[in-house]
Amino acid sequence: MTRFANPSIYLCPKCGGYVTRRGFASMNFMGMKRWSDGYVSAFLVPSSISSFGRCPLCKQLFWHEDAEDIGMLPDRPAREAEWRGPFRLWLLRKLRMLDEREIEKMEVWKCIPIEWKNASVIKHPDNTDLWAMLADTESLTPEREIFLRERLWWLANDHQRRDPSDKTAQWHWSEIPVEKSRENMQRLFDLLSAEDQPDFFTLAEILRGLGRFDEAIEKLLSIKADQSEVGMKALERARASDSRVFLTSQDKSLDW
Repeated sequence: MTRFANPSIYLCPKCGGYVTRRGFASMNFMGMKRWSDGYVSAFLVPSSISSFGRCPLCKQLFWHEDAEDIGMLPDRPAREAEWRGPFRLWLLRKLRMLDEREIEKMEVWKCIPIEWKNASVIKHPDNTDLWAMLADTESLTPEREIFLRERLWWLANDHQRRDPSDKTAQWHWSEIPVEKSRENMQRLFDLLSAEDQPDFFTLAEILRGLGRFDEAIEKLLSIKADQSEVGMKALERARASDSRVFLTSQDKSLDW
């Protein structure tokens, strides 16, 4: 079952303003699909670019982990407008129109700073903001660059996943120039190759996407990919000079 968590309150690292963001307490991914490039598509899947956002106050992009987490907003009382005056609250209690749980919520809510209550919701970025975050070299780390470039790679591949009858996937595809996409894939390949324990299957998929099929086959054979169904499928595509991504698995549901 999908449930939202209470909103968290942050201080924007750019302007210091109070902003809020709501995550998921639990999730149910109906018909989750995994693809050979690592992308996961599912109904109500959280956005792949939710690790950063745009401040609604100063309009600047920032990484969520750079924002100071100052607390979580409690549940707002359902009948807040009815108890703002002391007499109203006394009357509601007298008439037993409030249960103890609701009264407790009211008491907690009264102690919350007004800045928290008025905090603006962090705006969700769009696909072009991935490029903007790459250009922000001050906040960029190798891990963050990998995160951004992986998502740009997925976006460039999204047109290969399109199925008009598929209601589970949330398509975010936008036209990325071929040369720019290839440059991104090459840089991603270099970054992943430099990791202590690189994922050879992902490296092989990037090579296959770049049309470097012999190198992709070599990578796959080095990890004995021919001994698994997904690995064999990747090998078959590489040997056929096929650069398209493919579906690796699909689940009926998955609860988090």
